[in-house]
Amino acid sequence: MKFEQVIPYLGEFGKYQKVQCLLLCLPIWVTGMHALAYTFLGAVPDFRCAIPGWDDYPNKTGTFPQNTSLPWNERRKAHSQCSYYDINVTDGVWSHIPDNATRIIDCDSYVYDTSQYKTSTIMDVSRAQITRKHPLLY
Repeated sequence: MKFEQVIPYLGEFGKYQKVQCLLLCLPIWVTGMHALAYTFLGAVPDFRCAIPGWDDYPNKTGTFPQNTSLPWNERRKAHSQCSYYDINVTDGVWSHIPDNATRIIDCDSYVYDTSQYKTSTIMDVSRAQITRKHPLLY
């Protein structure tokens, strides 16, 4: 028996076959879109600790003194993103910064660089998850 003889016996591609094809293809399409969406929504922008008294004050004077406020991370060869020195900043003005500011405090909140990404999933989730999922950042 040839293929062309079997098709009329089985039936054409009708309504039932179209519904089954749609039901099989729909989850595949949704899963693919979900996987690709993270490419655009899950970007990790540059971030650092929010320094109390500096980042919550709108009228800042000068630039952010990264060397005196953020400890150096030897593993990353960059300033720490998850801790800062215990320094006194009041109303956006740096008070006396001691040379031996060695008390390091873990971050409660973060400041993100929004020059490349205005928002991302990483900015919206709990900040405590960053240090648990990415221990090398700390």
